[in-house]
Amino acid sequence: MKRNGYRKLLFSYVPILIFVVSVLFLVFFGTIYELTRKQTVKANDMFAQHVLQNLNYNLRMIDQLMIKEILTNEKFSAFFDPSHKDDTYLSYQVNEKLKDFIGTVPMVHSVYLYRTYDHKVLSSNIFIPLDSYGDREFIRHAASGAKSAYPWTDPRPFNEFKNEQSRRVVSLVKRVPLLSGSQGLIVVNVATDTLEKLFKEMSQSDISLLYLADSQDQWIRGDMSVAAQLGTKPWKELRESSVAMSELSGWRVHVGIKDSGVLGMFRALSYSWIVLGLIGIIIGAMWLVRTSRNHYRPLEAVLSRVQQFTHKSDWNGKEDEYRYIGSAIDRLLERSSLLEKQAKESSIYRTRILFTEVMEGLRLLTDQDWQREAASLGWPETKGRMTVALLEIDKLKGFQEKYSSKDQYLLKFVLQDVLKEMAQEQGLHVWAEWLTNTELGVLISVGDNGEETINNWLETLRQWVDANLEFTVTIGLGGTIRDITDLSLCRDEAAQALRYKTTLGMNRIIVYADLHQRMEHRVYEQHQVIKQLAEQYRLMNAAWQDQLKKLDMHLNGELFERSEIVDIIHFLLYQFGREMQELSTEYRDIWRQDAQTEITALLDRFETVDELINELEEILSRIYRRIESVRSQRNVFSIVQEVKSYVERNYADPSLSLVQLSDQYEIGATQLSRLFKEEVGEKLVDYLTKVRMEQAKRLLLETKKPVQDIALDVGYTHSFSFIRSFKKYVGRTPGEYRKE
Repeated sequence: MKRNGYRKLLFSYVPILIFVVSVLFLVFFGTIYELTRKQTVKANDMFAQHVLQNLNYNLRMIDQLMIKEILTNEKFSAFFDPSHKDDTYLSYQVNEKLKDFIGTVPMVHSVYLYRTYDHKVLSSNIFIPLDSYGDREFIRHAASGAKSAYPWTDPRPFNEFKNEQSRRVVSLVKRVPLLSGSQGLIVVNVATDTLEKLFKEMSQSDISLLYLADSQDQWIRGDMSVAAQLGTKPWKELRESSVAMSELSGWRVHVGIKDSGVLGMFRALSYSWIVLGLIGIIIGAMWLVRTSRNHYRPLEAVLSRVQQFTHKSDWNGKEDEYRYIGSAIDRLLERSSLLEKQAKESSIYRTRILFTEVMEGLRLLTDQDWQREAASLGWPETKGRMTVALLEIDKLKGFQEKYSSKDQYLLKFVLQDVLKEMAQEQGLHVWAEWLTNTELGVLISVGDNGEETINNWLETLRQWVDANLEFTVTIGLGGTIRDITDLSLCRDEAAQALRYKTTLGMNRIIVYADLHQRMEHRVYEQHQVIKQLAEQYRLMNAAWQDQLKKLDMHLNGELFERSEIVDIIHFLLYQFGREMQELSTEYRDIWRQDAQTEITALLDRFETVDELINELEEILSRIYRRIESVRSQRNVFSIVQEVKSYVERNYADPSLSLVQLSDQYEIGATQLSRLFKEEVGEKLVDYLTKVRMEQAKRLLLETKKPVQDIALDVGYTHSFSFIRSFKKYVGRTPGEYRKE
């Protein structure tokens, strides 16, 4: 106390200040930690559910695609049918289909089919007996009828060849048919390192850890030796962990908090330290009271500093100083919580989810809701017209093989950043987010700018990518909208425009409106003529030559590029292939081995349309005569021709049916139907319906008879049965057809 005033203040209040402030900071950060921990636990729960939804979405997508293929793909059904046992071309078609499926779904590592009646396995690489296949034990177990609790298996080793190094996969087994599985199995394999890569992309966090475990609660990784070194269940060490389980596979998603940094330090504090902190506060308060009796002025300095820190000047000198300091701390905590909440609402994750949901129509917003959400995310106010552009990276497979995941992310970031800079230079307001790994969605506010400005901006962007990056992009541009609820429709238009880049070419801008007009005006009629040409050819009707002349007139009546002519002939090959597929194997082989090969070679050498049509007619006529010759040598051909003639003469008989015809010609109904299908290319019942419907169409157009009378004229005793069959065949009711 004998020191001067400066030293007295220094040695009296500085220790107290240091002590009290230290305790207050400890309590402050402890409170912040507790609030953060609770919010993190909630975020972990939401994150675990999101990850699980993402996983289930991918697994369910693969499952649904396989069910669709089993139910609708005729190639698969024929492959499992014993009658097609020696059909090598069918096996090749199924093999190509498997390759297309693997290329379409990047997550799929491999797919193979197992046939029960001959115990053979067909994959995208080989077609061998079961005993020679590397995954034979798994097939035998699956074929034994053992039921699993979940559609997807736990991780297991998989190798296709005996001497091949195994790879860990999870598998989906689909029985054929779906209910009995008597014909065989379809097995889809997804590599665990693909799942690990997917989870790594979603677990970039300094606070939380993400693990994926199978139904046995074992770690799912591509490298299981690393998992063994780290322990079988590392998620047991997580703090405040959350678990979500998939109903498709039984797998569990574990999300927890890391014990590191400041959070780990505060977690290490025990309740005893809190008690000691409280005792320290009491001692400090007593010390402060004793000292304050002699030195009150330094306390005013402390209060002044608190006022400056909180930007408040509402202390009048009469209020309890400590209560004032406590209220100031409470205000700081409230402000911290508010800032934390705003930061979460403005996160990149929320922005991307909102953009994706609105683009895909998963979230419907009113204009007011949209303006509010957009403003909170920094998107300028959008009024008037809007449009959507989709940028798709060309040659995806080569892009993914050439660049690592890190480089791909960097290049996509560069593309997105350049897009925004060029938009600013043009005075355009855009919002761009990656909807998929290769598709960038862009929402454009048209405003006072016209479509020409947007097209010029997109063309400048495309040229920049072509000149400065080692890949190209194709841009699909939808129409303009005014209501935000139509945004998903605009996005669908842009996506539909991108689907034509295979025909129109890559590294270009495809405008939906232009494309729609062009395709309707120049392609639709040719396709209809080609369909009728192929159908008449299959029926061995000489009218196919008239349809070929119509095609010649269409091609000569329009100005087509050579590539467009080639596309039309490719469609002709495709349509003829579909029609010939309905005939017996002998006729299909004649078409595939001779006609298809010659027409394909013709596409490489023709110079004019006349030359193309002349040589095409020569090829079709020669093959037509060959098929006629083969048919004339078959005993069943004359019977089928008699049946056709009988149907065409007696179609008005309501009792005419497959059973009646089989009795009349003394042939079993099943055998007659099969012979008719092989020779004509369509079922006898379908042919009868076709004859009746064509006669009905003629009567509707050429006469004024009521629909009831026309139904009787074509063999229907009840008009409602006729109307139902007519609508199914034509797509419109008889009344609507007559009006049009």
